[in-house]
Amino acid sequence: MSTTSPQSQSQSTQKQQEETQPMLRRSYKDAIGLLNSLQSNFATIQAVRQSGKTRNEMLIPEMIEWTRRIGYEPSDFNKLNVIHVTGTKGKGSTCAFVQSILSQYRTPPVGVVSSRSNSTSNLPSAGSGSGPASGLESAAKITKIGLYTSPHLKSVRERVMINGKPISEELFAKYFFEVWDRLSASKSDTSVFPNMGEGVKPAYFRYVTLLSFHAFMKEGVDTAIYEVGVGGEYDSTNIMQKPTACGITTLGIDHTVMLGNTLEEIAWNKSGIFKEGAECFSVEQPEGAMKVIEERALEKKASHFTIVRNRREVNELKLGLNGEFQYQNASMAVALCEAHLSKLSGQVDVKFCLILRNKMS
Repeated sequence: MSTTSPQSQSQSTQKQQEETQPMLRRSYKDAIGLLNSLQSNFATIQAVRQSGKTRNEMLIPEMIEWTRRIGYEPSDFNKLNVIHVTGTKGKGSTCAFVQSILSQYRTPPVGVVSSRSNSTSNLPSAGSGSGPASGLESAAKITKIGLYTSPHLKSVRERVMINGKPISEELFAKYFFEVWDRLSASKSDTSVFPNMGEGVKPAYFRYVTLLSFHAFMKEGVDTAIYEVGVGGEYDSTNIMQKPTACGITTLGIDHTVMLGNTLEEIAWNKSGIFKEGAECFSVEQPEGAMKVIEERALEKKASHFTIVRNRREVNELKLGLNGEFQYQNASMAVALCEAHLSKLSGQVDVKFCLILRNKMS
């Protein structure tokens, strides 16, 4: 009795939708229909579990090949000035804090951050901000901030945000079909990429990642925050060559079929996002995991590696996300933003973030 894999079922559904899709129908609804026909992350992990093979060695080469087929090389994304964040817990919150902090430095700046004792206008979730901030100065020029996170709550557009707002349905559909058409019009050498035969499209997460690259490039994003999907070393987001800063939040046991069964193995995988010349950070981890992370920072030739501990000035704030553990995530966000602005401008006041001179009147 034969069985059909999740991937082949997904490809069959995708082919049926393509065959019945009128050429002139290019709405947001049509885009979502095609996107939902692609293999999900859950199905991908299940397929890996059933096969007993991780296929890890091909994941990044395949992602680079998908990227080539939509018209880009990884080096093209250097202009996005990427901040890359991974971890088991807190990576999404950290990305939200980074976006909120950097919005204070955007031209024109938005929002304001103040101390606990002076205002209830505190560090918000991603995208908040009402009115210009005063006193924040940096030589770094940031005009558009891209934020790529997962999963989403209501709409997939939440995964691809610019300046704190999901891209519009119109833009999503536009960039979705541009990517779709470029993939349909191009081919890969199946002797090198046997899983990328004619008519095959990337799985759901890979596709949305490609869409984010394309959208951010077309929309002129000059700072991009990328949250890793699963792991780090082999994640679809990990084709960036020159991120400005990389961070690892709290580690735990997760996705063992893909990442390993121990914290040390998981730490090795997560620290795969470290890159040569980038400032790299981790919150405090168990001793064995931290040793692996420090070794990987040396192996990857990070410009600096720093263990991030809760910062006094952060502890004085009322954060926009609940939980004492969020102070650790906010401290990581501050470290990432300092490194990012320093890389962009060559100079930054180390006390620029979150506090200081900006008080609500």
